Amino acid sequence: MTAPHETDRFRNAATYTVAVTFTVAGGARPRTAHRRAEKAAERITAAAARLADVVDVHAAVGLTGSDGELLALKVVRFTGANTGHGSYGEPDKLSRYLDPEHERALASLEEANARHRRHRQADRDRRLAVGCRNAWRQPWDPGLFCECVYCEPDRHLDTLTALASGLQFRSPRCVCGQVVPAPGARCSRHRTVEIVVLEDDAEALPRISDQLREAQP
Repeated sequence: MTAPHETDRFRNAATYTVAVTFTVAGGARPRTAHRRAEKAAERITAAAARLADVVDVHAAVGLTGSDGELLALKVVRFTGANTGHGSYGEPDKLSRYLDPEHERALASLEEANARHRRHRQADRDRRLAVGCRNAWRQPWDPGLFCECVYCEPDRHLDTLTALASGLQFRSPRCVCGQVVPAPGARCSRHRTVEIVVLEDDAEALPRISDQLREAQP
């Protein structure tokens, strides 16, 4: 089943900012123009929220300085909003419109990112436990040569399979990659370290874990 954040509608969405500069008529009182400008900004923002295919809208309004810079930006609260923050005087006006389907996709993406962070931390923790040289490797880093069970699971599995079949052309290794006297044995630093199998691991790791448990002296 496709997750909400994996749909084309979400993955290929684009965020744009439109800078609209407008001048409103003044009045007898100095703040009249400011109030009119804020009302106009509310109507513009509410209209944007009603446009077809627009799934997320929020805005800010501010006075334009002599050099074109925006001064004293203020969050726009508008009647077409369905989330965000309101104000004490007008609690029915919120600061953001968010399409429910887009909101589900945002929540789905955040959940996926959280799972990825947990997986990355769990992988880092298990590698640190065996002294892996690539424990802090970044995704774009090719990594360092390391013979631990997480860097070379296929080699560890092949060695265990060969030894279990009575073939002695390979030396048994600890989970860190150091040569040990017998299959399932550990070096002095990693005697109590267990292999941790994560959800997306290659098939070799759970098989290694099972075989080492059976071969434990």
